[in-house]
Amino acid sequence: MFKHYKDDLPIDDSSVHKAEFDTWKFWIIKIKDDKRPDTINETLETIQPIKLFCPNISILLQLYALIAVSIASIKRSFFTLKLIKTKLRNRTGNERFNDLAVINIRKAAVENLNASSIIDVFSKSKYIINFTNESL
Repeated sequence: MFKHYKDDLPIDDSSVHKAEFDTWKFWIIKIKDDKRPDTINETLETIQPIKLFCPNISILLQLYALIAVSIASIKRSFFTLKLIKTKLRNRTGNERFNDLAVINIRKAAVENLNASSIIDVFSKSKYIINFTNESL
C-alpha cells in the first residue's frame, strides 16, 4: 500500500514506512484483546495518540476508510442500473434512463421532496405544451 499511495503520503522512504508500521503494530498489540478496535473508525480513533509518530499509517487508514465507502456506492449504482434497465425501459432515451437512475440512487433526497410544491413550480412556468395537430 505504501508504494501504491506514495503520492498521498508525507514521507516516501521504505525504512520510515517499516518503522511506522512496526510502531503501530506494537501499539495495537499492547491493547488488550477486548479493547482492540473492530472497525476502521475505531482504528482511526485508536491511532490518535500516536498519530505524530505514524503519519503515513494514519493517512493509509483514512484512505482505506474512504475506499470502502466509494466501492460500496459504485456497487450500489451498478445494482440500481440493473434494476432500472428492464425490457420495457429499453425503449426510453438515455436522458430519462439517467434521471431514473439518479432518482433511485438518491432515494433519501427524493423522499424529502414535496410533490405539491414541485407541481406548483411547473404549473407557474411559462412553458406551454401544445396538444393540437396544428404543428403537424
